[in-house]
Amino acid sequence: MALNRPYTFELAAMVLNEPGQHDEIKSLAERNGVDGEHVERAIAVLRNISAAGESVPDFVRREHFLDGWLHGYLSLDDSPTDPSLTVWKLGQLAEAFYRS
Repeated sequence: MALNRPYTFELAAMVLNEPGQHDEIKSLAERNGVDGEHVERAIAVLRNISAAGESVPDFVRREHFLDGWLHGYLSLDDSPTDPSLTVWKLGQLAEAFYRS
């Protein structure tokens, strides 16, 4: 199975928001097919993103759009300003793509 980057960054963002849940989130990732090393690297990336002043939630949402556009499960006409395309909805589309 290919790496679902947006999901990996979602998990990493969860760790940053709830550091006490690090081990549980990493275990969840591994149960869902994401290597723990990918999660750790994504956490480091998000720390760098945050330290540079970028919004982590905005970064994660942008990752969803880029991934969806590149892999074709989002139309190139889909807009990042569309409020109906929430991270949850984008995550569902990504999951369906990566599980197929």
